[in-house]
Amino acid sequence: MIVIKVISLLFLGLTLYSPLIHALPLGWSSTTLSGETVIVDDVGNQWLSPVATQGMSYNDAVVSSWVTDQGFQSVDSAQYVGLLSAYGLPAMTVDTNGNGYIDTDEYSSGYGLIAKSFVIDFGHTYQAISPNWGVTRTWGYLSHDLDPAMAGIGLVGLLVNNGTNFGGVESGQRPIDASLEHADFGTWLFNAVGSQVNSVSEPSTSTLIVLGCLSTIWLRRRRCVT
Repeated sequence: MIVIKVISLLFLGLTLYSPLIHALPLGWSSTTLSGETVIVDDVGNQWLSPVATQGMSYNDAVVSSWVTDQGFQSVDSAQYVGLLSAYGLPAMTVDTNGNGYIDTDEYSSGYGLIAKSFVIDFGHTYQAISPNWGVTRTWGYLSHDLDPAMAGIGLVGLLVNNGTNFGGVESGQRPIDASLEHADFGTWLFNAVGSQVNSVSEPSTSTLIVLGCLSTIWLRRRRCVT
């Protein structure tokens, strides 16, 4: 019985993360900045993975070094919907339960593979796996359009149930206290072309030594020729 459960978990893990059917949007690329995942869109804008600020409140994330040193800014619901649309995830519809936020948090098998690509690209802030099902989510705060003391939610979730991928999304103004720290949440940050800070690393000591030796050899050879 234990062997069967282990095999089931391994299969589920492969289903969650198999890259066989996975691609960034056309013209987009993935890179790292200070060790964290950054997705670069087709015009050069940078989208920082919420994993980089996971565990921080929204208020702390928007004054972190990502903002003050690297030039990132918070993402609003319209920008986040644009990100989802670039991946081919569904357009948001206004929620009908009176909460006043935009939500399509219904897990649809039609969007399973797209959600899978998204969570592979950006990484996940939450995951739970059992023998027959698993949930992986990329969860981040958004700026709130109406109340600066609150934050919105940007979520893409992947549910795997008995081998079938289901995708769910949420974007909008579900009110969350902007000072709240949550272990499963980061903050969506965006760096537009023109405001990016390009950090150039200082040459290492070993590099300077090698350059010095090469310069000495070049000078000695030049003296011998002359």
